[in-house]
Amino acid sequence: MPEITSPRLTLRPLAMGDAPRIAELAGEWDVARMTSRIPHPYDLANAESWLTRKTQTADETAFAIALDDQFVGGCGFIVRGPDAELGYWLGKPYWGRGYATEAAGALIDHVFQTYGVERITLGHFVDNRHRPASSKC
Repeated sequence: MPEITSPRLTLRPLAMGDAPRIAELAGEWDVARMTSRIPHPYDLANAESWLTRKTQTADETAFAIALDDQFVGGCGFIVRGPDAELGYWLGKPYWGRGYATEAAGALIDHVFQTYGVERITLGHFVDNRHRPASSKC
């Protein structure tokens, strides 16, 4: 799996060493409630179990979002024929700084260039005031 870079971020393969940060950041209710896949409460055992199961498949790929080599969130996509669905989350300390928009933009470019999909979709909860701000998303 390649690393994808943007001006401030690196999207890199997930590693078991990310488990403590995943548990810390995704374990916050405000983060988990804005995702469709992160249960709450979420602890180290949940993160380790997810990372053990998480491997790149033919249609689903996940990345760590890193800022200055520190894990700050996750993103990924699922390819379904000519379409792909994008998902991402950031730890609460990193909200409101444009990191999600930057990571999503880099991932969108990668998916279009690498997988030849025709459309990319993503969703958000209507009460998420940090919903996608970019015209790319």
